[in-house]
Amino acid sequence: MAASLPLPVRLLLSLLAATAAILLAASYYNYQRSMEVKTVLLQNKAAGIAQTIEALARKSPSRTPEDLQSLIASWPEDPHLFDLTVFDRNGVIIAHRDPARLGKEDAASLFLIRQVLAEQQIRFRYLKGQPPAAFSTGAASGLPELSNPAQPIPPRFEAFLPLHLGGFDGEGPRMAGDYQPRFKVLQVQLLESAAGDVSRAALWQLFLIGLVLLGTLTVTAYLAQTLRRYFALEARAREQARMASLGQVATWVAHEVRNPLGAIKGLLQLVQETIEERDPDGQSQRYCETAVRESERLERFVGDLLAYSRLPHPAVAEWPLDHLVQEITALLEPELRRQDAAIVTQIEPPGLIVRADRDQMHRLLLNLIQNALAAMPSGGDIHLRALSSPTEEGLSIILEDEGIGLPPGEEHRLFEPFFTTREKGSGLGLALCRDIVSRHGGTIRAEDAPGGGARFIVNLPEKGEP
Repeated sequence: MAASLPLPVRLLLSLLAATAAILLAASYYNYQRSMEVKTVLLQNKAAGIAQTIEALARKSPSRTPEDLQSLIASWPEDPHLFDLTVFDRNGVIIAHRDPARLGKEDAASLFLIRQVLAEQQIRFRYLKGQPPAAFSTGAASGLPELSNPAQPIPPRFEAFLPLHLGGFDGEGPRMAGDYQPRFKVLQVQLLESAAGDVSRAALWQLFLIGLVLLGTLTVTAYLAQTLRRYFALEARAREQARMASLGQVATWVAHEVRNPLGAIKGLLQLVQETIEERDPDGQSQRYCETAVRESERLERFVGDLLAYSRLPHPAVAEWPLDHLVQEITALLEPELRRQDAAIVTQIEPPGLIVRADRDQMHRLLLNLIQNALAAMPSGGDIHLRALSSPTEEGLSIILEDEGIGLPPGEEHRLFEPFFTTREKGSGLGLALCRDIVSRHGGTIRAEDAPGGGARFIVNLPEKGEP
């Protein structure tokens, strides 16, 4: 069973996790800021190209579409410039560095073009890796063709800017409600490298911080697992030391109390037989019977104490559960009749084979059923269900009674040694049940049954097969 870590260790690990989260958040924020700066730089560069084109175009004396095409086609080579296109309001290319594309339409960009014309504001987008759908259509689109279709496309920044050009119409008569034909839209495609390595440095920082945090979290998880194992071993050592001390006490009690108690009980039985004829009203005999019963109760307590302190390691074997239940039912038959109680058994599947220590399981079920009988002084049914599940819970044994239920507010103490709410209880029965289940690697818990009474649920990790 895994032990929980002490509060200081949990606080330290939480602090490490919080620090890691803060560093990661700060790095991500830094990356986001760098992307904003990068966008501003690319926008400024695109706007500078647009202003230069406007200035040069206005110097054209004739201001014909051919002059605009000549200006774009002869634009100086720039290692960061991917493409340069001028559209009219219908998305038709009216100037391009490749004359073969003149008159083509770019339907994919028409929405942005109309937005730019309507708002007279720059619009932009980042194109990562894959080309837009229109890109593959080659000459049918306004986008440049690749010499090699398998060639990777570098990440690009694409800006659409309004061009205020007097003349250069070539668009036919202006219709009512049309955009002002003197406005064109310039599409500037820049390689992201045009903004320098401002975002690359932040991205690398984010990547390195992520690696460092991943390593830190891995080491922290390993440290937490190691500490948990260490504290589990320490708790087990303390438990073994406690059980060893308890065993010494039990041995002393067995020697100093049990043996004289047996002699006292035997002598009382002899006295009881002797005075039967001399005590007509039976008062002395009743005294002796009470003394014998109390002696037997003390004897059972010593037996439970010895069993609890000397519980051996389980000797696991395979055996049918229904046989054990029948054996316990037969053993308790007199007590069941006296209390007008019955055990209702349901085992699924029938003939279920259990892998466990049979003697310890016998004591476990016997203690639980006797505990249920003690909670039902007016009689009733004890429902015992055993279910074999394919899940990790394995075998589940559920025992419900129709008694008074769990003691309110004391549920968490039910399995503590020497805790009892009954006047004549030893407080060791349920503690012994917990130790038996724990030594088998299982769990046991108690809860109130839906219809009243108490319910005990035992889960054993290994299930049997019929």
